Amino acid sequence: MLRRLRENGPVVLVPLAWTFAIAAHRDLLALRTVLVAHLVMDSIILVFTVLSWRDMDTGILLTWRRVLVAGFVLTVAGTVGLVTDPRPTSSSRGPSPGGWRFPRRDCSTRADASTVSRPSTSSAVS
Repeated sequence: MLRRLRENGPVVLVPLAWTFAIAAHRDLLALRTVLVAHLVMDSIILVFTVLSWRDMDTGILLTWRRVLVAGFVLTVAGTVGLVTDPRPTSSSRGPSPGGWRFPRRDCSTRADASTVSRPSTSSAVS
């Protein structure tokens, strides 16, 4: 069953991730929701890559393994970009739903530039 999930999971997860990214860019999602999604994506990519590592030794699967590793690095960078702010000031922080506090995004940091889902802090749906 695990092998079947690994073989067919990307068919569902890739379009879901792109749909989520579009929703985030249209400010339909709260920053907290995007952070949780990034953590889930980090985990899924890592687990999928680790479990499939030996199956992806040659040919196009080796290329796919390299894409997964690069995607994992970029997704983790996006996660870092969502929770860090290189210029912390008291005016750049505000309350988020659930009492979480995140830096306001101006999308100018390198980590922010690496993430596909960068919502503004004005979004309210979680």
